[in-house]
Amino acid sequence: MIAFFSILSLFLSSPLIPANAAAKAGAKCTKLGNTEVVKGKSYTCIKSGKKLVWNKGVVKSTKVDPVAPTGFNDLEANFSGVSYTAWKKSREKILASSSASIPLEILVGENTKLNNKNPEYAISQVNKLYVGSILPKNIVLLAFSFQDRDWAITKMEQIVPSAVSAWIKDVACPSADNCLGGGSFHNLSNKTSLIVITTGIDPNNVSNATSGTLEAHEYTHSIQQSSADALRPGVNLLKSPWPPNWYWEGLANFSQHAAIYSDSFEKYSQFRKETSGGIFNNSTWNAKYIEGYFQTNLTNDWDLQYPRWRQYDLGAMLVEILVAIKGPDSAMQVFSESINGGGFESAFQRIYGSSFQSVLPIIARTIALQLGN
Repeated sequence: MIAFFSILSLFLSSPLIPANAAAKAGAKCTKLGNTEVVKGKSYTCIKSGKKLVWNKGVVKSTKVDPVAPTGFNDLEANFSGVSYTAWKKSREKILASSSASIPLEILVGENTKLNNKNPEYAISQVNKLYVGSILPKNIVLLAFSFQDRDWAITKMEQIVPSAVSAWIKDVACPSADNCLGGGSFHNLSNKTSLIVITTGIDPNNVSNATSGTLEAHEYTHSIQQSSADALRPGVNLLKSPWPPNWYWEGLANFSQHAAIYSDSFEKYSQFRKETSGGIFNNSTWNAKYIEGYFQTNLTNDWDLQYPRWRQYDLGAMLVEILVAIKGPDSAMQVFSESINGGGFESAFQRIYGSSFQSVLPIIARTIALQLGN
């Protein structure tokens, strides 16, 4: 009995050492590679010299991806997941596409300096985004400043004889103070895409000249024409079988951000909003107004009632919804099938399984929710 009490006394007086003490930076650990989360930080057991210790730890992210819409039935309920899902599906397509050589020729005027020093990246990213579509066989990037305007006109006439080269003087670069933006032209006979880039910089959108979004935007227009094997009519308002203006420009605007900012949803969101100034938290752009904007048979009355330039940002938000539901390939397919299969609404029905008019109110309400209106 005395021996028993002696042993019990020794046990009770000994310090209790837990088998696995809570992880702490620099403290001893027992098994290489083990991880442990303590107060929101994840620690890993690493080897330091001859010892095993816990590393400094990293803050464990508690961020949860927003719920992705699966179709038009749950689109409105999951409006907050639209933008992220469209970006993610585009990123996944780009990452899954192999890096093929780009048949790109760059022509720069002798008095011209490129704002974007790596235009190849923009072309490559858009190519990956739309692998599976009919891509141009040859791509020519023609960059010029006001000083090289006449040279650019001559080059344009040589590369795409059917194009109206007066566009350079009349629209793209009428003066030294107004020489900015770009255009896309296509030579159907030899399947050559011509991307015309001026080197003026819009002080309200500097990143468009330097980031590659301008080249990505115009190259998307090239793929639109190439995939449809048709040239965009030289009219202000597109008519059936061509998709409406807001789809022509909306697809290009969405693509420029999805392609250039595929590595960062934060940057994608930032520039998506920066190029959509005036419609966020603006009560004018409510669901009813948005629904009225997305007419498929655009007339002069529409042009008088609505600001046409919203074809870029508002159109991109509609395209974003389609990409979130069915991926980027579906959005380009709508374009090519519109021209070769009976118009926009017919193509939309075949690809998304619902008539455009039946889901338009849902689309309009979803965009209004995203805008905070």
